[in-house]
Amino acid sequence: MDAGEIRDELQKLVREFEPGTLSGRDAFAAVRVLTDDEAQLHLEGVLDSSERARVEKHLGVCPGCQALVLSFEALSESLSALPQAEPPAGFTAAVMARIGEREIALQSQRRAAIESVGFAGNNAHGRLRDALHAGDPDLVARRPFAHEVALV
Repeated sequence: MDAGEIRDELQKLVREFEPGTLSGRDAFAAVRVLTDDEAQLHLEGVLDSSERARVEKHLGVCPGCQALVLSFEALSESLSALPQAEPPAGFTAAVMARIGEREIALQSQRRAAIESVGFAGNNAHGRLRDALHAGDPDLVARRPFAHEVALV
């Protein structure tokens, strides 16, 4: 189709709607071509009634969109005709075993991280306690923070 034929087709579509019901963007939206998603949702039958009516009206006059829908229908039929793939024997058990191994490794890493944080906290607490009890002039000269007092 050349530009003139496309313009004529669009004007024809606009005339099919009741006068005064659509204008501006609404008129353009009513006659625009279907997206791939719209064509697929139409085939799956999941469009609401107003969208379905708009798509069906558009398909009645747009050969390009008719071809799009037909191509998706053919693709769906071809895919449906393929044999169902079955995973190899032991596939599920092997995947679940790997997940279990990974979880055990992550638990060990978490435990090590928690222990190192705990060790660092205990070490800091001990040093602070020793400094406070020893009368460290740096700590005695200033007012201790609340978390420092709570640790002693």
